[in-house]
Amino acid sequence: MMHAKKPYARKDRVGPLIHRKLSEYLAKGFCTVDGVIPPLTFSEVDVAPDFGQAKVYFNVLGEGNNANVKTLLEGQAIPLQNRLASELNLRKMPKLIFLFDDVMASATRMDALLNTI
Repeated sequence: MMHAKKPYARKDRVGPLIHRKLSEYLAKGFCTVDGVIPPLTFSEVDVAPDFGQAKVYFNVLGEGNNANVKTLLEGQAIPLQNRLASELNLRKMPKLIFLFDDVMASATRMDALLNTI
């Protein structure tokens, strides 16, 4: 009996799982600065085909300092990886790489440019 081929790769299923769990951890206060949850959202998680790393894109809401938030996230990377590994039961837990998602900033600049025409 042949198994039906899944419509997308395993990495494409794991990325959204990691994204959902990271968002839950943020909402539960796992990532805090002096007891305060930073104003950020996770926009996407892109898992490498070999599961060596997962690029986690984030947005800082309001006038937050991107560098400070990135430093916070990088400092929490190993505890987050350990927690994800225990909850997701992955054979190989990707290393979390946090990257600022500048799509919103680019869109805002583009909108401002278009408004000047």
